[in-house]
Amino acid sequence: MITDWLGVFDQANVDLVLSGHDHIYARTDLLVGGVEATDPDTGSIYFIGGSSGHKLYQVDPGEASMYEFYLATTVSTISMISITSNQILIESIDQTGSIVDTFTVAAKNFVA
Repeated sequence: MITDWLGVFDQANVDLVLSGHDHIYARTDLLVGGVEATDPDTGSIYFIGGSSGHKLYQVDPGEASMYEFYLATTVSTISMISITSNQILIESIDQTGSIVDTFTVAAKNFVA
């Protein structure tokens, strides 16, 4: 099923794919067809922002290399997402209010 969606996101030139329910916090670099994009104007960032609740998992060591960033510790987070006409800003904080990750996704299909 995941490989079916990769083609849909690539064809639609999706900038950011949000997912959850994995009980981890992780994000990829720009991916096309499931591999790192060589052109910064292509690809999607896949963001798993599901690190909350009573069950928290660590990223499997065998899968760690597929993420550009992940939290090695099991900590609950929330993410604030700000969207403008030319970028998406994601800032994630833990339960103490400390910033654990911040990243920006530039829009690839900006139309003025």
